[in-house]
Amino acid sequence: MYRHSRRDLNSLLESYGLALENMGATAAQTVSGATSTGTHGTGKHLGSMSTQIVGIRMVLADGTIMVADEENNQDLLKIGRVGLGALGIISTITFRVVPLWNMKLSIIDMDLTELLDRHDEFYEKYDRFQWGYVPYSDPPVATVMLRENTDEAITPGGCWEPTVSVKEQPCVDVSYKTLVDSLERYDNRTIYTEIEIFVPQEHLKEAILDYMSFQESVREQHDDSRGTLFTNIRYIKGDDITLSPMRGRDSAVISFTITGDREKTGDYGEFEMYAKGLEDVTRKVSKNKDVA
Repeated sequence: MYRHSRRDLNSLLESYGLALENMGATAAQTVSGATSTGTHGTGKHLGSMSTQIVGIRMVLADGTIMVADEENNQDLLKIGRVGLGALGIISTITFRVVPLWNMKLSIIDMDLTELLDRHDEFYEKYDRFQWGYVPYSDPPVATVMLRENTDEAITPGGCWEPTVSVKEQPCVDVSYKTLVDSLERYDNRTIYTEIEIFVPQEHLKEAILDYMSFQESVREQHDDSRGTLFTNIRYIKGDDITLSPMRGRDSAVISFTITGDREKTGDYGEFEMYAKGLEDVTRKVSKNKDVA
């Protein structure tokens, strides 16, 4: 049984020449905590971390121990991979893993209008496409993150070295070090509050354009002193997990964050305004397109 964080799991797998196929950007959570909440990364052909689970061992409220895998208690496996802690305590997880590989990470700033015009081109070309923007930036700029499998050698210092600036030139490292943050960078992070909403991938452009219009409509109510704003977009393959937010559909994930400093997050009233706006926009898209 492995009790440590996902960061520890990544290092352990690397020692065996193995890796998880996909994961979220923060690796401080426990493995069961990350998977039970549907933690994901980005990748149109890649599922969340939970889709890589092939077996779980769970302790129920009455002390009963249940083992679920591809041959036993398949319904429990289907539900328990994203169980939100409702079914019991997960004591052991068995993952499907892949050989460790190298990946190139590129971070590019480009005109936001150009990015929107070329969105479908980027989406088709890059399996692990991700982008975002700071509302009210002048001129409007999109930050594009691209990750590509490669046979190139690891960049001196790798992607975790604090002196490496990925915006100046791409970096190459073992796969997970292009997907998650280092412990040093995590410890030095600023604190933020975030909301994520999942929409069918094919409705992403409509939803994000509507959200940009909403953000512009409340521009005069924003106060820079109350926090830094950021909107981020990722993509994730649909799955068949009962409580998964990606269940039954390939999804685009729109997230909105407000960042404070090293001591506290941004103003919650400010966050609430933008979060409600995102909820309203995505609810309208779902209603208009008859999306459940």
